[in-house]
Formats: sequence, C-alpha cells, structure tokens
Amino acid sequence: MPFTKGDTRINRGGRPKGKTKESEIRERLYQLDDKAYNALSEALEKGSSWAVKLYYEYQLSKPKTELEINQPMLQPNYEALADIISNER
Repeated sequence: MPFTKGDTRINRGGRPKGKTKESEIRERLYQLDDKAYNALSEALEKGSSWAVKLYYEYQLSKPKTELEINQPMLQPNYEALADIISNER
C-alpha cells in the first residue's frame, strides 16, 4: 500500500525511545555466550548425547515434523438436524 499523507494509521510518534525488555535480556545473555560455548564444547568432548543432538539441530537445522492424520471426515446428519429444527418451531 503506498504512503498517503495524513493517514491515521501512520505512527506519528515514531519508534519508541529507549530499550525494550527483549533487548535488555538479549544484552545480558550476550555476556554468557563464551560460557555457553565452552560448556557445549566440553559436553561434546565428553560425548554427551544431548550436546551432540543440540549441536546438529542448530548446525544442520532441525528437520520439520510432518503429521499425517488418517481420520475420516465426519459428515453432519442433515435429516436429524432438520427434525430438531422443525420440532423447535
């Protein structure tokens, strides 16, 4: 949709000033990056299965899970519905 001057949907205040809670949390977690990397490296060296699984899920991306549903579609009983409706009138 093209820009229209005076459009009421436009954010007149602009981007909010200051930090959001998400950015504050992200900054605090960045400080733990080295510790997390070292812990994962140590677990991989020990051969921990959870570490290997985690590493490859992020390295190669986790495969998508497909769900197949083999259940017949239920069809409404129109005759019964018609009887109910006619009895209510």
